[in-house]
Amino acid sequence: MIKHQIGVGLIGLGEISKVHIDVLKTYPNISILFGVDQNSKVGEKFTTECCEPFYTSTEKAFDDHQPQLVVISTPTHTHEEVLNQVLSISNASQILVEKPLAENSYIMDRLFTLKPELQFARRVFVAHHFSFSPEVLWATQLMAKYPEWGLPINISSVFYDPYIANIDSAVSSLTSSWIDSGPNQLSILSRWIDLSQITHIKFFDKTKSSSSCSFTFEHSGMVGTAFLCASWHAIASSKKTTIKMSSGVEFWLDHTAVAGYVFDGSSVLTTLKNQGEITRKMSHYIPLYNSLFSGQPDMLLTADMARKIINILSRD
Repeated sequence: MIKHQIGVGLIGLGEISKVHIDVLKTYPNISILFGVDQNSKVGEKFTTECCEPFYTSTEKAFDDHQPQLVVISTPTHTHEEVLNQVLSISNASQILVEKPLAENSYIMDRLFTLKPELQFARRVFVAHHFSFSPEVLWATQLMAKYPEWGLPINISSVFYDPYIANIDSAVSSLTSSWIDSGPNQLSILSRWIDLSQITHIKFFDKTKSSSSCSFTFEHSGMVGTAFLCASWHAIASSKKTTIKMSSGVEFWLDHTAVAGYVFDGSSVLTTLKNQGEITRKMSHYIPLYNSLFSGQPDMLLTADMARKIINILSRD
């Protein structure tokens, strides 16, 4: 429960910002103070739907307002510039950036070496929203509840998005299938394995429109394998992850349907049934914001976790 009023500024008013706005409006003590975007047509829609002032200039927005939380939803390649600006001119205690925080480890290194007084690592958080999805949290809770199921030894994660028909726009905003989906897949896996224990990454494909890789990981004296695939060559979105445990128990997680099954090889042990009360993305961002506002944000939101993920993303 938020006990004090929090003012929020939004920078970047594309599709994902609508999810942030819808979630933020569910908190009675949250006020959206302004929106910033270079597209004035987007601004007209924002002022109509959100009834708050719109700016095309970040500097002007912060001249007029000093929010406690800033949400950055601009294209990935702009994150470094926007972050530098916001950290310098804002007193916001929390700055939430859409994933990925940066395109590569070189940019991340520059961010971590910003002037200490800007408090980059303390103030900046990253919206690794798939790691907060109901089916991922459900699987994580079950693994803790039933230790006799063992540890994950084989993980496969396949993400499809129908962006190939507008690939120029997708590349401009999202960079590549790997930079777009990789952080989602790796943040999901980090619920179950330590990313620092990942070894022997091998890429089979790493183009703009598709990517695939395999790697091994170690935990508790065991060695596991994982395969990740992301592609924009699709008619519709489809995102799924399967996990095989050392006992033989298997998890089938459907991230598109927000549903899941657990098998023991001969029967279904349990299922996650979505009641369809809220949208898929809201089901991700509500627990994410609950964690952000808790006073002790989940480690998966931190800049340190983003650095681990981006270092893996940058491997050849």
